[in-house]
Amino acid sequence: MTRLADPQLLELVDALVEAIDTNRLHETQRVRSALEPFGGTNLFDAELRLNGCPSIDQDCICGGDQL
Repeated sequence: MTRLADPQLLELVDALVEAIDTNRLHETQRVRSALEPFGGTNLFDAELRLNGCPSIDQDCICGGDQL
């Protein structure tokens, strides 16, 4: 059994993709890099193409208050 077949890893990747703002390129790359040792990068990339969402409000300060 490979790590990629691990249902917990699949669930983690699905949850991460749902939470990803594709307009935050640096943060998205950090997630990809963190998944690499677990064999989850290809799955992440495939899911991101299908389910990733860009931020709608380009003036949004994600994780902080708007000025």
